[in-house]
Amino acid sequence: MSQNQQGALYAFRLSGSRMRRRALQLRRQGQTLDALTLVRRAAEQDDTPAAWQALATELRQTGNWEAAVQLLARVLSRDPHLPGVWCDMARCLQALGADELAVDCAYHQLQEDPWSPEADAARAILQALETMPEAKEPRRIQRMIHRGLNAWQTGDRPLGERRIRRALHLAADKERLMVTAAMLCMLEMDFDGALRYLPRALRRSPEDPRTLTALSTLYHQLGKRRLARGLLAKAGRYADSVMAEDGFLTAAWAQDAWKETNDYLTLRMKQLPCRTALLAAKATMCCERENLPGARQLWREILAIDPDDRQSAVMNTWAQTHPEGFINAPGLLPKAERQRQLTELRMLAESLTMEDLLRPGSRGRQLTDWFIASSDLQERQTAQQLLEGRTEAAVTAYWKELLCRPFLRMETRHWALVQLARMGCRDEMLMMAGSHYTLVACQPVADTEPQKPWRMFLPALLRETRRYRRSNEIAEFGAEMWQQMSAAQRMEAAGQGSLVWCKAMEILFLRMAGEEEQAARAAANTPLSPRRISRVLRRLARELAAEPVM
Repeated sequence: MSQNQQGALYAFRLSGSRMRRRALQLRRQGQTLDALTLVRRAAEQDDTPAAWQALATELRQTGNWEAAVQLLARVLSRDPHLPGVWCDMARCLQALGADELAVDCAYHQLQEDPWSPEADAARAILQALETMPEAKEPRRIQRMIHRGLNAWQTGDRPLGERRIRRALHLAADKERLMVTAAMLCMLEMDFDGALRYLPRALRRSPEDPRTLTALSTLYHQLGKRRLARGLLAKAGRYADSVMAEDGFLTAAWAQDAWKETNDYLTLRMKQLPCRTALLAAKATMCCERENLPGARQLWREILAIDPDDRQSAVMNTWAQTHPEGFINAPGLLPKAERQRQLTELRMLAESLTMEDLLRPGSRGRQLTDWFIASSDLQERQTAQQLLEGRTEAAVTAYWKELLCRPFLRMETRHWALVQLARMGCRDEMLMMAGSHYTLVACQPVADTEPQKPWRMFLPALLRETRRYRRSNEIAEFGAEMWQQMSAAQRMEAAGQGSLVWCKAMEILFLRMAGEEEQAARAAANTPLSPRRISRVLRRLARELAAEPVM
C-alpha cells in the first residue's frame, strides 16, 4: 500500500444474509424496530423474491398485515412457487378477514407441495376457517341471504326483508344476520327497524364486538350518549381482530369518544406495539387534542416501520410547514400536498429511467404506488399515463405485480393486463380474479382453430375439486369418463353446464371411492339444483353400466 492510500476509508457493504442474521439477534433482544429496518435494507439491496418474503414475514409478525400483503403480491408476481409464500399470504388474509382469499391461497399451497410443513400449516388455516361463522351456513342458506341483501340494497326492501326473515329461521349464525339487517336499517335512518334486530342479537351474543359497536352507534344516534359510551367501552374489551378494530375506531371517531379510544389503544398496543393502524389512530387523537408534536412523533414512528404509508408521510410534511390552524381529517389529505406530489412524480418520470423510477424503496416507486392505488380518478390516470406505452422490463414487472395485489381496484388490474397484452407479453401470469388467483396468458388464438371442449372443462373440474388431496385422481377419473361421453355431452359439459358436470363427477368419484360422508357433504353444500345433479349422475352411471347413484 502506498503512502497516499494509508488511512483511506472504503465503504463496507454488508450482505443481505448477514443483515438478516443480525436482525434475528435484534429481534430476540426485543429491538423489533431495528430488526425490521435491517430486514428492509437487506430486501432493497438483494431485490429477490426470498428477500421480500423475509420482510413480509417480519411485517406480519409485528401486526402490519396490510403492508405484508403488498409485499407478498410482489413475490407472487415474480416467483409463485417460492416455498411458503402462499401460506404466508393465507395467514395475512385470514388476519384481515378476507376468508375466501385465504382459503384460495391455502389451496394453492396444498397444490404446490401437499406433504411439506407449509402444507400442514395450510391445512391448519383451512381447519380454522371452517369453524368461522360464515362457513357454518349451507350453500342454499348463503344464497338466500345473498338474494335478500341484493334485493334490499337495490331498493326492494319488503322483498329483501322477507328473505332475510326467512333465512333467520334457518341460519345457524343468526346474530351476524341480525346485525347486518340492523345496519341496513340504520343506513336508511330507520332506527326503529334497527331496534328490532340489535337487542335480540346482543342477547344471543353479549360479547360480540360487532353487535356492541352497532348498538352503541344506534343509541348515539337516538341521543342516549351515556348508554352508547358504556356499550362502546365494552366493545373495546373484545375487539381483538382487524375487522373489530376498524369498526370500533370508526364508531369511536363518530362519537368523539376520546377516552374510550385512548383506553382501547393503550390495551391494544400492549399486544401490537408496532402496528401502524393503531399508531395512526393515536396520531389522529393527538391532532384532535391539539398535540401536534405528539402527532408528528407518531407519524415518524409509522414511517420508520412502513415508509410506503402515504397518509403519514403527507401529514408529517404538512404539519411541519403548517403548524398553525392544522386540521387532520381521517382519510382526507391536503389537496395542495397531493398536487405537489403529482408534480414531483412527473419530474422524476422525465429525469429518471423507468428502472430507477420503479426501483423498490425509491421515492419514484413510493409515489407511483400511492397514486396507482389512489381513490381519486385523476390521480390514478396521471400515474397510468406515465407508464403507458413503455416497454422496459421494470414496467412489465410492475404491471405483473399489480395483477397480484388483492386489495386493488379491478379496473386497475384490467388496465395492467391490457397494457401487457398490447406490448406482446406471452408469459403466464398470476392474476386476482374475484376471490381467486388464476393463471392468465396473453396468447393469441386463431379464429379458425376450434377450442377443444376438454381444455375448457378441465380447469373448471380442477377448480371445483382442488380442496381434496386426491384432486389429481379425480381429474384422471374425469378424463376416463370424458372418453366414454358422447359429443353432445362433451359440449354440454364444456359450456353452460360445466359446474353441474364437475359436481356430478366429484360426487360419483367420492362414492365409488367409498367416501360416502364427503360425497353427501359435497351434494349438500352446493347451490345447484339436486335434480340437475341427479340427472347428470344417472347419465354418467349409464356410461359406467352401473345403477343410478342418486
